Amino acid sequence: MKKNAIKTAAAVLGALLLVGGIVLISCSLSSRAAAMAAISEFEDDSYIREDGKYVHDFDMYLVIVPGEVTYDKAGAVDPIFGVSADSVLLSRISEMYQWLPVNGGFEAGWSTGLVDTGDGEHKNPSAYPASTESGEFSAAAASIGGFRVNDRQLSGLRERARITALPEVDVRGFHTEGEYLTNAENIDSPKIGDVRIRYEYVTSREITVTGMQLNGTTNEWTQNGQTFYDGFDGRRTKAEVMAEYRRAADPVVYWTLAVGIALTVAGGVTALLAFSALTGYDASISLPLGKKKKLAAKGRRAAAIYGALLGALAAAVTACAMFAASSSLWLVLSVAVSAVYAVVLCLNIIKHTPRRVREEAPYVPILRRRDGDKK
Repeated sequence: MKKNAIKTAAAVLGALLLVGGIVLISCSLSSRAAAMAAISEFEDDSYIREDGKYVHDFDMYLVIVPGEVTYDKAGAVDPIFGVSADSVLLSRISEMYQWLPVNGGFEAGWSTGLVDTGDGEHKNPSAYPASTESGEFSAAAASIGGFRVNDRQLSGLRERARITALPEVDVRGFHTEGEYLTNAENIDSPKIGDVRIRYEYVTSREITVTGMQLNGTTNEWTQNGQTFYDGFDGRRTKAEVMAEYRRAADPVVYWTLAVGIALTVAGGVTALLAFSALTGYDASISLPLGKKKKLAAKGRRAAAIYGALLGALAAAVTACAMFAASSSLWLVLSVAVSAVYAVVLCLNIIKHTPRRVREEAPYVPILRRRDGDKK
């Protein structure tokens, strides 16, 4: 009785490991699966509006708008320092000279972020001087045809160039030093807390924006946590935009996926080995590997092979369903694979179970009675 209890516990443990592995695979792929489903929906339901052609009948529709971006002739301007560019967007990148943790100690260096060292001897300022932190400034009246373009969409543009010759300024204690604005007395020998500022501007004249058309602009549209409200450099086709979205989708967490696959395989092996021991029947298997080669095994080795196949198939079915973001697909695939699995294994067992055992002992699918067991 005690041995049977241990075998039963092992079978239950194997089943739990199998289910746990499936759950872990689902969790590791779920966010990406949801994102891919939303991307597919946006792809199916969106329309290209070439050169920003605005049609009111398309309000509340999903759109992709490529075309030349126009803006106020003043371009993008930093209102604090007066630096400007003939561009749709200007970026101010501010860096502060601070103590930075390095190899268990501290070294002074430039950093865009504020660093809290937690060390009294190497204390950094807690903020930039007023209104001198990093920021972005868009040109007024930015639009593509009949569509106004939002600052957030402009921020997504990546083709940028650096301003290497800045105008002379004397604002808030800052002055010009080559390609920087700085409040340091000597930018080549700065002190902790000194700030230097450089500028970049968007070079793209043609861009593509996405979103939901409404009242002369594109608006946010969110599905499954995925927001479609972006700007891309250049004129993009629908296929190119969707490719960008797919590349940016939540990445697969491969270590959790690997652990999930390992658990499904371990669970399948444990469950079938325990079940074989509990019922007193042996498994047998024969799989062709070529014209003259085949994989033949019986007993525990065969049960382990069956378990590994069961775990691998469960992992593959779950992964396929999650990438397709469909629970109904998971159910259909699970039933189909399970049926094929059972048929293949049963045919192998029937073929390799001795005739005497088939005639004298009740038949248990996948398993055959051990020769030494009593009826």
